[in-house]
Amino acid sequence: MTWRQSRAAIKRDGYDLGILLNSFSPNLASLLWSANVPMRVGYVSVGEAPLLNIVLPKPASTQSEQSIQLNLLEACGFYGRSECWLKVPDEKIDVLAGLRVNTPFVVLHPGTGNPAKTWLPESWIVLARHFRGQGLHVVLTGQGAAEEQLASRIANNSGAQNLADKLTWQEWLALLAKADLVVGVDSVVGHVCAAIGRPFVGVYSGIGSIARWAPTGARTIALTKPMPCSPCHTRPCRERTCITAVGVEDVQKAANQLLRTSDAHII
Repeated sequence: MTWRQSRAAIKRDGYDLGILLNSFSPNLASLLWSANVPMRVGYVSVGEAPLLNIVLPKPASTQSEQSIQLNLLEACGFYGRSECWLKVPDEKIDVLAGLRVNTPFVVLHPGTGNPAKTWLPESWIVLARHFRGQGLHVVLTGQGAAEEQLASRIANNSGAQNLADKLTWQEWLALLAKADLVVGVDSVVGHVCAAIGRPFVGVYSGIGSIARWAPTGARTIALTKPMPCSPCHTRPCRERTCITAVGVEDVQKAANQLLRTSDAHII
């Protein structure tokens, strides 16, 4: 849809409020203004503050993206939260009966849309073996051919159950909702776990700001190797020490910490 088509559609539907969630330039303040949206809300850092009715100051670099967007909602009189706000209905969880997943179980979600954010396959294999050695069922998830290939490699070398590219969105949500622990990288899985209140350990690269983009919550731990070059944004190096130097023992320690303080039934 072009800019003009978008403006026409917004005018036609007659929106009363437009919230610009992006705190960076460029943004769509001019689109909302030209479409005659009466109330327009956003951050001054987007560069078109004169076109907004409610302007918030530029967010701090250490502020999480969740709180940045919640502040926009609060400025409009809406109040929400970034943790434990999504409830998976019980009837959706029933789909697990056909997946042959034994409890207690851990979900490993190693894939991500950006290859520079991936953890070493060998580390995933060692981690899966560790959990299985504790008597835990280990399930691998992911979406698409590349993530299924990665999950197959891990499963073939660890004995984990591979459900990558085999689940619907609802089945995946149900699986996460019943998991005792989820381990992943910088992808949607951490944010989903925060939303449904499940323990999550994330292994993160230094491409982006961990404080800004990692999921937040008492049941979330983000691991990375601090480097002077982080965040490097769109210029990751070949070595990727920020993520490859995160050891399996670091993940194990974080997992034990979460499981001791959660409602999970494994220690």
